[in-house]
Amino acid sequence: MKTIIAPTDFSPVSLNAVNYAADMAQDVNAELLLMHTDNFFISTSDVLTAPAVNYTETYGAEQLENLRQRLIERTNNKINIRTHSVRGIVFSEIERICNREQPFIVVMATHSPSAVERLVMQSVTLYTAKHIQYPVLVVPDKLTYSGIKNIGLACDLENVYQEPVEILSTLVKTFRASLHVLHVKKSDEEERFAEMMLTRHYLHALNPVLHFIEKENIYEGLFSFVKDNAIDILILMHHPHKLLEKSAFKEFVLHPQLPVMTLQPE
Repeated sequence: MKTIIAPTDFSPVSLNAVNYAADMAQDVNAELLLMHTDNFFISTSDVLTAPAVNYTETYGAEQLENLRQRLIERTNNKINIRTHSVRGIVFSEIERICNREQPFIVVMATHSPSAVERLVMQSVTLYTAKHIQYPVLVVPDKLTYSGIKNIGLACDLENVYQEPVEILSTLVKTFRASLHVLHVKKSDEEERFAEMMLTRHYLHALNPVLHFIEKENIYEGLFSFVKDNAIDILILMHHPHKLLEKSAFKEFVLHPQLPVMTLQPE
């Protein structure tokens, strides 16, 4: 059975992401693993260094069990819900449990009301999105799950052969969704090359629809397209050595206008 992991710090925005994860688990017949780490670590970048919050040893476990009971009621006891409460560095614990569970998706939030909470959550989410080897789905605040029928894949021609086709295939089949390959183009010649490349790529077996977006700003171009074309989630590849993409990647993760999923290249 597939497992969806939902880390939480019990803030309202985090609980919204947990509700989203629970509804998704019910939709795709997956189990849900709720996770809380007692010590959070923050910094001015995506590297987590200084302790910010220190709970009592029983706080996390009790809150997590209360949350599990609420979600059992929310899903009419139709999914298996487990909990994992641990003391440690939050990203290290997320990575450890992911390596153990090999999740289908990790569902996280990114915004929080107070400045300190926002810094903590954004640091954790951005670091996880950059480094975890499993799909990470960042859910905007107040968004509810309503199914996934159209998946948008932001595609860079330079790295098209690094797309994790097996993961993409699992996502498309699990959600019974259509795959839309989105490319922000700069010339007609680039468009013809992209069409030719896609017909020879492994993604071709998923019957993707190829879209070309004419926009200088990648962030604005992609979000404008997905808004106008009923795309339910936008998938991004993380390429750490490309300066332009690093900036856009951070914007997508920290300021999503729809659920944004991050994947690591093969």
